[in-house]
Amino acid sequence: MRLAVGRLHDDVGRRYGREPTRVPVPAAQRRGGANRRRLRWQNPRPQGNTLAAVAFADSQTGWAVGDAGAVVKTTDGSSWAAQRVPNDVSGLAGVAAASHTVAWATGVGSGPGGDRAVVLATVDGVNWSI
Repeated sequence: MRLAVGRLHDDVGRRYGREPTRVPVPAAQRRGGANRRRLRWQNPRPQGNTLAAVAFADSQTGWAVGDAGAVVKTTDGSSWAAQRVPNDVSGLAGVAAASHTVAWATGVGSGPGGDRAVVLATVDGVNWSI
């Protein structure tokens, strides 16, 4: 399974001095000619939710966040691993990274009175809290 956010990968990769990976697309999926190639995220998704934002602290360490409280982290700039967040987070839309261990994410959580804005933080690069 491939994550079709090639444009995002292209922009982030160039920002940190890496060229995007070009992957051939099967003929059945091509549009606009038999030889056309598209940029695609090469790593399998570590989770099945749509990702909305990405932030890198340096050229190797970054986080991406999205639907259903999805948080994934890379420490080598290419492979991603899912991280756990509190259960009451229903969606994340923004992320900022200060270092390889410190990051913040913003989004929506569910509570007794309905939906509410949430800010998550990690200070060890692994555990997230509201």
